[in-house]
Amino acid sequence: MKIIHKITLSLVFLVSLVWIIGLNVDKVLAAPTPTPAAPSVTTNSTTNQSQFITYSVATLNGQIDSIGSATVTKRGFRYGLSGTYTDEVCSIGTFSTGTFSLNTGGSCGSTSAATLQCNRTYDVQAYAENSAGRTYGSKRSFN
Repeated sequence: MKIIHKITLSLVFLVSLVWIIGLNVDKVLAAPTPTPAAPSVTTNSTTNQSQFITYSVATLNGQIDSIGSATVTKRGFRYGLSGTYTDEVCSIGTFSTGTFSLNTGGSCGSTSAATLQCNRTYDVQAYAENSAGRTYGSKRSFN
């Protein structure tokens, strides 16, 4: 009788152990989901600036250096009078690495950017965006 009792307890223990391991095996064997990486972007020199501003427009230049781990779906620039970023121009699509340019006074979605004023200093930053987020290039100034 004692032997049967010990065997029964051992079987119950083994079945319980297998059941617990079975519940957690998917957690142990599952590979961790990698965190997506945001793109990297550079703000290049602005053209048509200073005495070359024509019709209150400047051409903003940037470069997507890396798309990160997901497709870049939006690229553009934010800009405004020195120390502020009140306007944005962008393009939406599927983008790879390389240079891009947009004119001020364009739009981004439903927001239209204001035209530039002569003899004023503006700050600009290029950006690129994917599912991991938006990354900005360094600030550049032009007037």
